[in-house]
Amino acid sequence: KRSSREILERKGIYKNEPIFGNTLKEIYHKSQNPVPPFICKIVELIEKPENIKSMGLYRTSGNLATIQKIRLAADNGRLDILDNFSKDPDVLTGSLKLFFRELKEPLMPYCIFNQMADIIKIPLNQLTTKDHQKIRSIIVKYMYESNLATFRVIMRHLVEVVKHKEDNKMDAYNLAICWGPSLIFPNVTIGPESTIESTKDLVSLSHDATRLTDFLIGYYQMYPAELGGRPVSLV
Repeated sequence: KRSSREILERKGIYKNEPIFGNTLKEIYHKSQNPVPPFICKIVELIEKPENIKSMGLYRTSGNLATIQKIRLAADNGRLDILDNFSKDPDVLTGSLKLFFRELKEPLMPYCIFNQMADIIKIPLNQLTTKDHQKIRSIIVKYMYESNLATFRVIMRHLVEVVKHKEDNKMDAYNLAICWGPSLIFPNVTIGPESTIESTKDLVSLSHDATRLTDFLIGYYQMYPAELGGRPVSLV
């Protein structure tokens, strides 16, 4: 059964916000940018040397009121507001995570975990050619073009964060704990496929998301070409 919000959306009475609470596919359709400019801009700022080395990057919470201020400005087309917080990495990382948490459809559909559950148990240096082919085919098959382009940018970014783990103390697993539940979650609204996923408790879902994200960060770091090479340029 569809929710009242879905009915309003179908009738055109309720519309998504331009950036937050939208879908990557719709943002792409409206902006013609495979990766939302908001993501490109904020990742560029986070990767500044003085920010990416910040202790506990992505684990430390930023000021919530400031993050909401950024959200409202971004939805009104004012991405320049990010420059005002270029020296506040916790606000920037909090804003980026909020964007993904509020997507109406996750960056990675939950079925990707189900398809890769066995592969992610294999040590990265023991993956076979067949394993690589399966991983690549699963990711390409279950992601829209915009999701795949954004996925590559985020994976490249998280690998970059891991490169500075001696300073920021954030290895792949720590990042996966912070990021996993924001990148992959089930659609429990409608559809027969979602009913199985919705029966899982939140702890199990979070654990699954963390495991997959940890694997993918390591995989992208070791085999970037297997996921399509260097992601979309941030320039």
